[in-house]
Amino acid sequence: MRNFRIGDAVRLVSGSPAMTVNGPSNRLGHDRATLHCRKIDCVWFVDGAMHTGTFDADALTIDEKGSKQ
Repeated sequence: MRNFRIGDAVRLVSGSPAMTVNGPSNRLGHDRATLHCRKIDCVWFVDGAMHTGTFDADALTIDEKGSKQ
């Protein structure tokens, strides 16, 4: 399982708009400091409208273009 940090720029492995990790999903237990969890909450914008979604960590990958690492 991948580990993500709040603020990481990510995309779905299958392709998606660039999204930002908003935190671990509250739907499952987790360690907030390291985001060791299966579900990740993300936020993204399309035409100025904010969207949110919860995704399995294995379905996400770091977006190198949007990452500040």
